[in-house]
Amino acid sequence: GSGSGSGSTGGADFTISGGVTGLEPGLTLPVTLTLTNPNSTKIYVTHLTVSMAADSTPSGCYRDTNFTITQSDASSSDPISVPANGKVTLTSYPRAPQITFLNLPLTNQDVCKNTSLALSYSGSAHS
Repeated sequence: GSGSGSGSTGGADFTISGGVTGLEPGLTLPVTLTLTNPNSTKIYVTHLTVSMAADSTPSGCYRDTNFTITQSDASSSDPISVPANGKVTLTSYPRAPQITFLNLPLTNQDVCKNTSLALSYSGSAHS
């Protein structure tokens, strides 16, 4: 899946982009996210959320049956610093969120092969 999103920081915006590839039943992989700060001051990202569309394209691979998402550990007490006019790429958990493709041994998951699930991102930060 891949996606994009945005967040705000007291009137100043930042963007979030990224995705994950290579998921298969039984695997947990990080969602690589790039946080881009267009502002002239450093920002501190205190919250990131990844959500997944309920159904895939083509349809049939359902989010609630096949996947779980573990969110980033970014918080007010442990923010992610993004430099002024800069970027930070999160590549591993717990800073980057992660998605688990559940292995359902009694369920044929072939409908999930070669499908795409839309991801959306949101976040909040302060300067």
